[in-house]
Amino acid sequence: MTESLKAVILRDRKIVTVSGTDRVKFLQGLMTNDIRRLAPDRTLYTGFLTGQGKLICDAFVMQDGDRILIDIAGADAKDFIARLSGFKLREAVEIGETTATLAVAAVWGTGATARLELDSAEGAVGSGALAKAHLAFVDPRIAALGARLVYAADLPLEAELARIGFAIATPADYAGHRLVLGIADTAEIGGGVCYPLEANFEMLHGVDFKKGCYVGQELTARMKLKGELRKRILPVSGSSALIVWPTQKRIPSAPRTYSSASVGRTGYLVEDVTRSTPRRRRDPATLELARASRSTILECCSTDPVMIGRSAPEHREVVPDMAMRSLGRWLLPPRRRQRFPR
Repeated sequence: MTESLKAVILRDRKIVTVSGTDRVKFLQGLMTNDIRRLAPDRTLYTGFLTGQGKLICDAFVMQDGDRILIDIAGADAKDFIARLSGFKLREAVEIGETTATLAVAAVWGTGATARLELDSAEGAVGSGALAKAHLAFVDPRIAALGARLVYAADLPLEAELARIGFAIATPADYAGHRLVLGIADTAEIGGGVCYPLEANFEMLHGVDFKKGCYVGQELTARMKLKGELRKRILPVSGSSALIVWPTQKRIPSAPRTYSSASVGRTGYLVEDVTRSTPRRRRDPATLELARASRSTILECCSTDPVMIGRSAPEHREVVPDMAMRSLGRWLLPPRRRQRFPR
């Protein structure tokens, strides 16, 4: 067994199926990527947006005969199916969940895709060394993430993977591998907390700017045409456990940190989360926390980040500058509202 080859069962993922003669046209108007590029030998990474362009969830889309499989976070599956059903109208589509029959796993490590006899290109599909798996494909976001497997839930996949040289890891190990590459998960970017371009969808092959209209397309295209982003996710490394600023609207009185057993000194920074809470509602304890944490965050940001698709030296000053601007909004006094004569 090669220790550099690892595998994990992703029990927090579920598979949703969309079938029917109008399945391609139906999904084309809802997802950020161009589903016409989907093929039996190619999968897609995509996102589903609100009408205001915020990211509801990200997903992996696969072709499986006369149906389309969508790999999404299990916590979002019920609401996702309800949302798709609301757009169905007269479209000839059937939407359902395959929880009892299909499950998801991930493999990574040096030579992991080669061990599965897969092509090295992002999104490439094959069976190869693991013929019992329903589908095996290279992660369409970035090949360094490894490969994903969709398999029958009653298949002893861990034994099959161990047979061809994979060590069974934990979800925390996979999260650490993902964070080193600067890739955020659904729980961190879904739920309407950011826009797809802020989650690096363009770099991760998750959005197509040449396809037709879809829900949330107008604001996504506008952000692309403006050519600049006020914030986006970046990988960060530090000399100690990193402070992770929460992205929910109610900011707690203490920061969360990754445990050294799971992620340790590697993580990512979501800039500008302070804007989600009005300044008049920020309690003194939270403001004091921002002042005390300022030096810690800047120290963690001092190491050059590993960029996705770009070289690190080109962006050396991006993370410290972003952290400064974000914390500056906490420390500056509130602006006075300008009054106009009636």
